[in-house]
Amino acid sequence: MASFVVTLQDLTPLEEQERLRADFLAMVSHEFRVPLAAVKGSITTLLEAAGELDPAETAAGL
Repeated sequence: MASFVVTLQDLTPLEEQERLRADFLAMVSHEFRVPLAAVKGSITTLLEAAGELDPAETAAGL
């Protein structure tokens, strides 16, 4: 005669926790990307326009 032991575990709480973790990481990633894109765009604009500025004007800001 053979004996078997079966163990069942409800993984629903772990799946919910993983979903919440993934949602949190996606939100944080998005929140970091938005300001970085704005800063990158501003820097690109400044660098492109830097050749057109009078050297006296650029030194005045220092």
